[in-house]
Amino acid sequence: MFLQTLTAKFLSLKASAKASMQRGFTLVELMVTVAILAVLASLAAPNFSSMIDNYRVRLAVEEMTNAFFIARSEAARLTTANSAVVMAKACTTGTKQEWKCGWDIFVDTNNNNTLDTAAGSTDRLLQTVPEFSGVEIKHLTDSDFIVWSR
Repeated sequence: MFLQTLTAKFLSLKASAKASMQRGFTLVELMVTVAILAVLASLAAPNFSSMIDNYRVRLAVEEMTNAFFIARSEAARLTTANSAVVMAKACTTGTKQEWKCGWDIFVDTNNNNTLDTAAGSTDRLLQTVPEFSGVEIKHLTDSDFIVWSR
């Protein structure tokens, strides 16, 4: 009988302990976790911004290199005395043509180093590269075009 009573009390204690067990997180545990994540994010942010800057510069260099390759291969392919030109575009805020504002690659049939868009013009636009944000492209000369001839 003593054993039955002891077993019954043990089972009732076990049932009440199970009922009082909490599930989930307390507010303090959640706040500590958020604070730790905020500290880790603040440590990673400077490295991430420099990585984005490096990516933008690399993208601008690759785009310009690709433009040069396209113009050079098009000039080599031409069978006439036409030339392929990479020309800087004017920014949306001004009229001066600058490389940071993007560029056009075109076949210049009359060799005047400008893309003629008038009716009857035979200049052919090959590619347009848009303006780069966050990257400034500087050049040593004041030239706004590069020409490849056959």
